Order: sequence, then C-alpha cells, then structure tokens
Amino acid sequence: MTLYMDLCCLNRPFDDQSQARVALESQAVVLILEKVDRGEHVLCNSAALVVENSLSPKTQARLEIDILLDRADIWIVHGKVIDDRAAELRKVGFKEFDAYHIAGAEAARCDRMVTCDDRFLKAARRNAANIKVTVTDPIGLVSEEGF
Repeated sequence: MTLYMDLCCLNRPFDDQSQARVALESQAVVLILEKVDRGEHVLCNSAALVVENSLSPKTQARLEIDILLDRADIWIVHGKVIDDRAAELRKVGFKEFDAYHIAGAEAARCDRMVTCDDRFLKAARRNAANIKVTVTDPIGLVSEEGF
C-alpha cells in the first residue's frame, strides 16, 4: 500500500499522550511506520511535507521527522500540475497545506492519505467524490482488513 502521511499524523507520537485518542493514534502511527520500515508499505514525501515541517517550532520532533521523510520510498516532484490541483482543492474548502498534501498523494497515486486532523478528515469526506485518494486517520488505516 502506498501511503502519504501528513505532518499532523507524523507529529502525533510527539504530542502530549495524556489523552486516550492521542495515545491510540500515536500507537497506530508507530505501527504504520514499522510496517513501512519492514517494506510492507511504501511512504511518500513531498515538498509540502518538507516545507510544513521546516515551520515547526518543535525542534526535536522536526529533526526526527526530517530523518523519517528522508527515508521515504517515493519523492513526489512538485510542479504546475500539483499547484493547479491544490488551487482547485482550496476552492472547495481545503486549507493550503492540506490541498497540497492531497494533490501530491493523488499525483503519486497513493492508496491512502493519512491524517489526524479532524477538519481535514471532514473536508475530505465532504469532497470524497472529487478527490482521487482515500483520506483516513491512522486508527482507521490499521483497522482495515489486510493492513
């Protein structure tokens, strides 16, 4: 399975684990990344992920995510097609980085776009017929049959 994980998702293990949801999502993210490391799934990286991560004030998390992204199997080349698609997605309600993440995931023909962001998930559900990648949360992904 080819996966695109947004920064909200990749940062989850670095968040405060005192809430049950955060702790469960963190465990799911770790499981996903373990399967990527074993070659069971493929992870994508993009300019949008690199730029968004560079803006993070959490130094340690930013550095560890940089290392993780450097190990990604697929680099999604940024270009006009992605810019144009992101602009279309912004018109239907996606935030800027979210639009670029979906555009990149679509360009790479990812099977799943994974996020912990409730607003992103809600916008994806609302626009499911107009996007070419399944957007899910980490718990939903690891719960899928065959994952």
